Parts: sequence; structure tokens; C-alpha cells
Amino acid sequence: MSLADELEKLHQLRQKGVLSAAEYEESKQNLLRSQKSVSSRIDEVVEDVSKDTTKWCIVMHLSLLLIVVGWAIPIIMWQLKRQESRLVDEHGRNILNWMFSALIYSGVALITAPIFVGVLLGAVLFIASITFPVIGAYKAKQGIILTYPVTLKFFK
Repeated sequence: MSLADELEKLHQLRQKGVLSAAEYEESKQNLLRSQKSVSSRIDEVVEDVSKDTTKWCIVMHLSLLLIVVGWAIPIIMWQLKRQESRLVDEHGRNILNWMFSALIYSGVALITAPIFVGVLLGAVLFIASITFPVIGAYKAKQGIILTYPVTLKFFK
């Protein structure tokens, strides 16, 4: 039964004279207090889920810094939670777009390495591969979705 139904039932009991004015007011206040506690509990649950989602996004970004498995962790994390959270899905897509873009840029740097352009591109890519995930994690903590600069859009 909804809160409105409960209040209507109390009102009818009051109209029929079953409840005194004091009993009616006391019962009404009890109903309203119980509704507030349910509402505050829902707010707490939403806040907890929001904190967990934020932590998940931060870890997805920072896992790119791991040398050996840095490419696999964000993919796995994204696959596990992308259906549950729009925020995780957007962060994951941005991270994957960067990973594929960085792979392409690395190939270009490797091909052009005999001329100095490839070495310069490789250095810039190395710095970006450290900087972008750190900035992405910081922005995720603030609740902002960062699209890494110079990223090609593979996942929209």
C-alpha cells in the first residue's frame, strides 16, 4: 500500500470517528517518519553505488599504466560492468578508443622510426600514455567523463 493510500485510510478512520484527533495526528506522523527513513535509505544506497562506480572508473583508467596486463584489465572491467552503469560504459569506450588509437599511432611511429619523425612521435605517445590515464582517473573522481585528446572513435 502506498503512502497516499495509508494516509487516506487514516483520514477515513478519523472521519468515521474511529480515531481521535490526537491518534490521527500521531499515526500520520509515524507514517511520514517511516517514509522519510525509506527515502534516506534509498539516498544512501544510491550514494554507495555512485562511489563504487566512480572507483571502478578510476581503476579502469589507472590500469592502463600497468606494463604487462594494462591493456587487458580495462577491457575486462568494461565488459563486466558496462550493462550496469552508463558511466562505466562511457569511460570504458573512451579508454578502448584510446588503446586502439595508441596502437595505430605506435605502428606509425615504428614505420617512421628510421626518419626522426617516428622517434619524436614515439616520445610524444609515451608521455601521452602516462598522462592521459592519470588525467582520466582524476576526472573520473570528479564525475567527469574525459575523452582522451587525439583519440580516434572506434566505439561510439
